[in-house]
Amino acid sequence: MKKIIFLIILLTADIIFSQQDTTFKEQDLIISILEDYFAQVDNKDIDGMYRFFAMPLVLHFNADKPHHIKDKEEFDAIFSAWKRSPNSNFHSTRIDSIRVNNAFFNYFCVADVTYSRLDNKGNTINQQRVLYNFVKGDKFGPLGLLIKWFKAWKIYMITNVEIVE
Repeated sequence: MKKIIFLIILLTADIIFSQQDTTFKEQDLIISILEDYFAQVDNKDIDGMYRFFAMPLVLHFNADKPHHIKDKEEFDAIFSAWKRSPNSNFHSTRIDSIRVNNAFFNYFCVADVTYSRLDNKGNTINQQRVLYNFVKGDKFGPLGLLIKWFKAWKIYMITNVEIVE
């Protein structure tokens, strides 16, 4: 009888403790950062947007050649052109879904975001799916890995992908 009770306890403990939480532990923080970033995008605040990025920044949209932005001047030039283009003719952004995955030891992560651009009446103008790649801090390499706990999450690459229905 003692052996049966012991086996039941052992199996129960195995079931309880073997289930791992697959949620990225800083997922809520990444989602909060993205919400703050989209607020800056909605306001078309280029300086406000800039503080969310680590340089160098890579932007890769559609099948176009990736843009490698090295400094604030290049960033300002590209986003000033965006601000004057028809792509910025929206009122707000509605986040439809966010999935955050840890890519490397809480140092890199990827947020798969689907969002809709809305006009001032709340009608959808378009919907996009974008991958936001984050790095903890501005540094790449061994030094960045050692001091990552003191750094903030920054976006270092943005890539749009096709929406799969």
